[in-house]
Amino acid sequence: MGGDLVDFVTHEDGRVGLVLADVCGKGLPAALLMARLQATVLAFVPDFPSLAALASRLHKAFRTRGLENRFATLVYLELEPGSSRIRLVNAGHMPPLVVGPGQVQPLPAGGPALGIPMAATHEEQSLDLGAGQTLVVYSDGVTEALNEGDAFFGDERLLGSLRETAGRPAAEVAHHLLEAVEAFVGEARWHGDVSLIVVRRAG
Repeated sequence: MGGDLVDFVTHEDGRVGLVLADVCGKGLPAALLMARLQATVLAFVPDFPSLAALASRLHKAFRTRGLENRFATLVYLELEPGSSRIRLVNAGHMPPLVVGPGQVQPLPAGGPALGIPMAATHEEQSLDLGAGQTLVVYSDGVTEALNEGDAFFGDERLLGSLRETAGRPAAEVAHHLLEAVEAFVGEARWHGDVSLIVVRRAG
């Protein structure tokens, strides 16, 4: 049991929504809270064409549940059929990464995490994914994976692994990164959940 969420929703007009979220904490309490967040996201998505408004409503729902010291980070993105455009909103999560030939570029930082004890403003972002480019959304279990020497996998290994996958199909990008993390961890105990969303535009 863990506190990560990866899910999708298909809209009537053909748009596809993808969500990756991470609840603060571990074990059963985090898993139960994530199940509640998953149900809330799937219930709210059809009613909020504005992704900024969606994130604000999710933030308010988290705050009104009376859950002290509990918060979640979230990235929700939508793909439009026949288009290279991706719309997304980021609530306190690590910025998604755009992978192209020889480079990895983070998107702008997002708004506050869901449930923090303050009013929050979230902004919708959009990008046109270039031919052959890949968008990667990942949980902190990737960079915070520990090896037997208590060293973190870290940002540099993440970026290096993704640079090696430029131009590859989405499934290969995901498998290459997961294999890199697994090889780094070795015989050490896994301490966190590892979750990925990988979207690639054919080119």
